[in-house]
Amino acid sequence: MIWVRRITIQGLRNNKKLRSTLLLVSVLTSTLLFFQNCGDPSLGQSSAQSSYISGLSFAYETKVDTVAYMSCSGIQEDYNKDAYFSFKVGAYATGSGLKLSDSYRNEVKNFSDDRKAEALAESQANAGLALQLAVRQASNLQGVMTGNSGSFEEDSDFDDFFDASLDSQKIAEALVLNGGDYINYFSGIEGLDNRLMEAGIRFFDSEVQAQSVRNQLRDDGLLALTYAYRDTTDLVAAKGDSGFATDSAYGTGFEISFGIGLGMGLGDGTFYQFTNADRRVMRTLTEKNLQTGSSTGNTWQCRQSASFLIVRPEDNASVGCSTTAEDPNNPDPDYQAIRRVLPLSHWHVDLVNRCVVPKASVDKCYGTDFDSSTYTIDYNGGQCNHDSSGLLCPHYISVCTLM
Repeated sequence: MIWVRRITIQGLRNNKKLRSTLLLVSVLTSTLLFFQNCGDPSLGQSSAQSSYISGLSFAYETKVDTVAYMSCSGIQEDYNKDAYFSFKVGAYATGSGLKLSDSYRNEVKNFSDDRKAEALAESQANAGLALQLAVRQASNLQGVMTGNSGSFEEDSDFDDFFDASLDSQKIAEALVLNGGDYINYFSGIEGLDNRLMEAGIRFFDSEVQAQSVRNQLRDDGLLALTYAYRDTTDLVAAKGDSGFATDSAYGTGFEISFGIGLGMGLGDGTFYQFTNADRRVMRTLTEKNLQTGSSTGNTWQCRQSASFLIVRPEDNASVGCSTTAEDPNNPDPDYQAIRRVLPLSHWHVDLVNRCVVPKASVDKCYGTDFDSSTYTIDYNGGQCNHDSSGLLCPHYISVCTLM
């Protein structure tokens, strides 16, 4: 894995899925990225008003409520992106999502609703921005982790929450009409594929790559929600008050620690324990304001009960993770947390034994690194390692939620 630092250039993005950019590559690991009343806006677009609109404050505020991590590795092709990811971040509950800031709303309070929306695309701080998820370097916010040498790949190295810029007409209108409240689902917008506010990135080509991401987050990494220009070749340049500074940007960063997960449940509320295993479960999550570097004040919980063992379909006859019908309206908070990120159409969830099984008959999570006929997954605790010893550590999905 490598950290990639952006170089500012102008121009249109190319293919959505794989867009190349001029890069300055720095390999950091060996294995692997003035407010005045402008008067009545109806008087026309005077030079003074144009200047005023151009200088409007940064308008967007984001609040997410769920961060999920899936430790799967060895996945290289033919997988469903809804079902498999490394990190998925979303705003699912009332009171979470995207909104216009109080400062922006105050500055445009004399504007008509249409003009408030149009002004987003005419102000330097807000025009053309996308809300983006990526793993960034804490000591240099312009450094982005990539699993691809010399290029960024959307849905893998980064992901825009919406496939349109935030100043696009329909999104801007929805934000204006919603006033100062958060909105997390943009309905009725033609051509917007991802209307729910969530994004996912994937570093699971190999176990080496997956482990490298966890190591970087431990040492000098942040899971970051930032704002980048959607219609330039600067795919991942994080914008802030000072342009593209290395130590400050609009948005939020998450510091994450990882720990050892539990083994399979015994059906009575107890679980097998591992004494030595790979650290594949999120244990703590701390939210930072990337402009100030200080805490946002939001508190997150990473409950052990919201971490689930992933069982291969071919192993389940002996493991015993339940695949019986579920109540999708189950109010249990752990069930609600896991079902935010694991679609019912793709996964069975067993709350009692805290395990999940893919509904597809062919396993993807454990990938192609090891032949299942030769190597055994240790679901029953003790010691395991992801190496050639024959007894491999299990994978997990863990979910942290905003309190």
